[in-house]
Amino acid sequence: MKAWWQELRRSRKYQSQELFVLQMACEAHDEAETARQFLAKNGRVYEDHNGVVRKRPEVAIEQNARAFFLRAVRQLGLLRTEQAKDPNRNSAVGIGWWQLEETRR
Repeated sequence: MKAWWQELRRSRKYQSQELFVLQMACEAHDEAETARQFLAKNGRVYEDHNGVVRKRPEVAIEQNARAFFLRAVRQLGLLRTEQAKDPNRNSAVGIGWWQLEETRR
């Protein structure tokens, strides 16, 4: 995620509020990744003291963080699908799904 942040910072000038949104997007991505790693190790469900199978709270953390990340990236105009719709956006900057997957490795 740090390399993506640096690439975006080099690619164009951002206003202070855009930098804030970009920082929050990176933090959300990191939070989602931390939750994903926890869930990969511990599973997405657990059994409570009554024997009822329940979803781990980390599932919601991961989902909410990913949703926020995507909203923030969309708001900044960094999704390539939106760039095709808006010719005023810088088409040289953006993130594809394959780049998101690479940040997991």
